[in-house]
This record gives sequence, structure tokens and C-alpha cells, in this order.
Amino acid sequence: TKRAYAVVVMRVPLNDAALSGLTTSAGELMPVFVSGTLNYSASVANDVTTAVFTPTLHDPNATYTIVTAAGPCVGNACALNVGANTVTVTVTAEDGVTKRAYAVEVTRRLADDAALSGLTTSAGELAPAFVSGTLNYSVSVGNQVTMIVLIPTTNDPLATYSIAPISATNMLTVGLNYLTMTVTSQAGTQREYVVIVARAPSNDASLSSLTANVVNGTTYVVLTPTLNDPNATYTIVAATGPCLGNTCVLNAGMNTVTVTVTAEDGVTMLDYIVIVSRQLSDDASLSGLILSSGEIAPAFVSNTLSYTASVPYEAMTSKFIPIPHQPNASYTIGTAAGPCVANVCALNLGVNMVTVTVTAEDGTVAEYVVEVTRLSRVLAIGNVWPKMGVPEGGMPVSLFGSGFTGAYSVTVDGQPVEFTVLDDGRIGIAAMPVGTNLDYVDFVVTTGAGSATAAQGLPPLLPRCRHPRLLAAGRAGLGPRGPGGQPADRDGDGAGAGL
Repeated sequence: TKRAYAVVVMRVPLNDAALSGLTTSAGELMPVFVSGTLNYSASVANDVTTAVFTPTLHDPNATYTIVTAAGPCVGNACALNVGANTVTVTVTAEDGVTKRAYAVEVTRRLADDAALSGLTTSAGELAPAFVSGTLNYSVSVGNQVTMIVLIPTTNDPLATYSIAPISATNMLTVGLNYLTMTVTSQAGTQREYVVIVARAPSNDASLSSLTANVVNGTTYVVLTPTLNDPNATYTIVAATGPCLGNTCVLNAGMNTVTVTVTAEDGVTMLDYIVIVSRQLSDDASLSGLILSSGEIAPAFVSNTLSYTASVPYEAMTSKFIPIPHQPNASYTIGTAAGPCVANVCALNLGVNMVTVTVTAEDGTVAEYVVEVTRLSRVLAIGNVWPKMGVPEGGMPVSLFGSGFTGAYSVTVDGQPVEFTVLDDGRIGIAAMPVGTNLDYVDFVVTTGAGSATAAQGLPPLLPRCRHPRLLAAGRAGLGPRGPGGQPADRDGDGAGAGL
């Protein structure tokens, strides 16, 4: 007979929730692992995206879990974000109640990659071909390219970049344009890539329009070219020479005006030819007429052709200054004696007809006539000079004075006598009338300007006799006078008016 006794032995589960070791692919823990230390840290490079944790349980019957803020790790492998990541290893003792948490703060460092993996442009090709480590490039584009877009690709998607001077889209000027792309890593490190864009100058030498403004009756034309490319330049040259600005002087008839446009490149040129026909002017009028001596009457008016003027006796010449209304008209000046020299006309005493002949460009002629009267000197008788001797039938006498030109009558004691005007200051009387009272003679000269009178005593010539009455008359101013006003030496002895 047997009897079995069963003894149930109950082993109390352990409450050991400790780790005897903890390692990680993230590197060395800080501080060195000690079972009783619950907080650690570790640092990994930016390119480390996961960390594997290997806990060693002090009690093999305990269990553990590994989690991050994002959730449970997969197979002890935990995903790491850039920056701080808290990984918690929670150990549960065999008794299922006792727990201990080990915390590891894993810092995934910021990336310091400031390199580009690619760079392209919207126009042209980079030279040399892009290589990440090459920092300087050039691009050549045509003049029609006014902007360029740089398209960079960063090694690190989280890196940033900026382009100076403007932005990823850059307006281009002709010539060299320097564009600098600065790439900044997450860690703040920077790298600069420089692209020099050479934009070619324009070869556009065309005009979009050309207008010509010819004012009626003038001698010039104004051309207004409009450049197709505002950076091009132009010059305008006429047959008469370079134009002043856009204004060209025109000759009569056909005029060739050339507008030469030079493109921005300084090489390409294009000539535009404008033929301007300017009709010959028929304007033969004067806008003014000036005399150096005297003034014309009436006051000058362009369509008045006849004038008069008076000049003093001393004005032996007068310069005429005609002002043609049309600058290309010509003129000549002449008198009855012939052409005037350098506009200066000789004037005779009395009336002088001066003709200004104006010839228009087309041959039309207009004549302006100025009747210039050169006045005589003041009519006056100064001295009466009897010649030596008493010819048969009377005695010849010379009158000295001024203003005798134009004299038409000479009387002696009221009797007309034959006379000759020798010049403006001298009249010769052929013979004194028979029976003239020589003691006191009245001489009268008459011209268009009036009459002049003089009284003179002309006693008979007696040999070497000085008559008291004649001497008294001479003292009274009635005796005969020579050209200088001195008593006449009638008997030739040098002693004055002796008898």
C-alpha cells in the first residue's frame, strides 16, 4: 500500500528590474553604464538616422521595452530625428510589478553640408560643367536674354540658399553680371558658388519709325528717328554737313540726308537715306535797308520799293546794308555811274539814284530804288576877286564862296551876266557889264537853295595911285579881296590894292 504526498513549492518571482548592461549603436553612453544610473546621453552624426539599443537584463526572467517619443522602436532600432531624441528602456521584473526605466538622450547633430549636388540655368551652359567642389562658373547668353534663372540642388535637402544681387531670377544688363549663390547648411556653415553671366550687346541697328518735319518756307528739316533698340545710337548727316542735333540745313533742290544707326555692339550699322526736296524760293524782298549816312523816307516796309534820303555835303559816300528776307537771296547795288564797291556808293552833289537789285533763289528780281540827295554846302559869297587888267568891254571877275553847285543865275547890280560854275566854291564871270559903278557893286548868286548877296568895291586900276576914298572903302570891307580875304594886289606890286 502506497500513499503519495504532494508538496507544492511556491517560488516567489524576483522583483529584479535592473539591467546589467546597455549598449547602443549610437556610440558611447555618457556616463559609462552603471546598473543603478538611470540617465545617459549619446551623440550621433547627422547622417545617422537610427540607433540600435542592446539591453542586458540582470534577471533573465525580466522583460524590457524600448520606445521614443514617436512610439515603440522596431527590433531595438529607434528612428532618430535631427536634434534630441529621448529613448526609454523600461525593464519589468519577473514579478510583473517592479519596473525600472533607463533613459538615453540621443542627439542627432545638425548637418553641416553646404554643398550643391547640381546647378542648372534657364539659358546658356555652365562652363566648366558642374562639379560640386567647383565654385566658379561662367555662362554666355545672347542679347535677347534679359533674365536668367539659376536652379540649384543642395546635397542636404534641409540646407538653404540665397542668390545675390536679386533672387533666383535675375535681370541681366549688357556685359558681365555677377551672381553669387550662398548655400547655408543646417549647422550654419556656408559655401558660395559664383556664376558670371555674360550678356552680349545688341546688334539691332534698325529704326521702328522715322519722321521728317519740313517747315514751309524754311531752309531746314527736322528728322525724328525712333530706335528699335533704345541702347543703339544714331547720327544724322546732310549734304551740307553734320546736322545740329536732329536739325539739318537744306540746299535748294534735292538734299540727301543719311541717318546712320549704330547697334549696341558698336559694330552693326545701318543707313537710312532720306531725300528731301526743297523748292527754290521766289522771295526777292528785303526785310530791312540801312544807310550809313542819312535815313530813308518813308520808313522801310518790305513791299515799298521807292525811297528818298538826304545826306550832307560832307557825305561823299554812303554804305547801303540790305537785309534779304530769304537768306539765300542775293543782291547787287549800283548807281548811274556803275556798281557800288563793297556796298559803298559814291555820291555826287545833288540827286543820286541808287538801285538795290535783289535776286531770289529761283531768279525772281525785285528792285529797291533810293533817291539820295547830297546837299550842297551853305550858299554864301565870301570874296570877289577881280583879275588884273581891264579888257575891252569890261572886266572878268571870280566869286569865291560855297554852295554854288546848281547856280542858275548871277546878277551884277541887278544885271544878269554870263557865268560859269567852276566848282561848288567858285564862279567865273566872263565880263562885268559896261558902265558898272565899280565903287560899290552888288553880286547876287541864285540856286535852288536860295540866293546869296555880296557887295564889293572895284575901283579902276590906276598906276601907283592910292585913292583915299578907295583906301577908306577897303578899310570898310568894300575893297577887292583876294582868296584869303586880304586886299587884292591888282597892280602886281605886292603892296595890296594899290592904284
